[in-house]
Amino acid sequence: MTGETPAPSPAAVGIGAVPRRVVDLTALWAGPLCTGLLVAAGAEVIRIDSLGRPDPTPTVSPDLDRRLNGRKRRLPLDLRRADDRARLRDLALEADVLVTSARAAALARLGLVPDVLLAENPRLIWVAITGHGFAGDGAGRVGFGDDCAAAGGLLDWCQGVPCFLGDALADPLTGLEAALAVLSQAASGSGGLIDMAMARVAAGYARALE
Repeated sequence: MTGETPAPSPAAVGIGAVPRRVVDLTALWAGPLCTGLLVAAGAEVIRIDSLGRPDPTPTVSPDLDRRLNGRKRRLPLDLRRADDRARLRDLALEADVLVTSARAAALARLGLVPDVLLAENPRLIWVAITGHGFAGDGAGRVGFGDDCAAAGGLLDWCQGVPCFLGDALADPLTGLEAALAVLSQAASGSGGLIDMAMARVAAGYARALE
């Protein structure tokens, strides 16, 4: 199978140290799955519920929301307000892990910039989950589970027509890979930015299936 996105290898890491505190600034599936797995591993997760741009999952799929987010501490914040943006930044400076699912420009407007935040909190592991990359040529491109799977070539052929192997498959695969990456990075004892693009993850799995 081929796709538009170059294929890295899927992660092959052992379970490392479990981070103590995680801030979850994500929505939908990939990011919440990542942090949900970290909860299962023993981490404390503070989930930010944005009042200005709420995650549709609790309304559209309440059972999925309970499975992904039911064991997290939920903190409603109105990120249109300066004081709530400052509170979010303070939480990130105290955290071991920050997981985001917005593009870099949107996060910068919230006062979350990797170089600045990591300089102030060097132990922080920042996992940036996006469709096509946090930095580089694809950074401004929106992506969701199905189109990112297609971009990575994670498809099958049905009577000569490309078809999906599963529903929004790049989402759960990225959530799993992101959680493994956090545990591996935590075991190293160092912080840093993990650029977790769903299309690249899908490409890695597509290559593994060839």
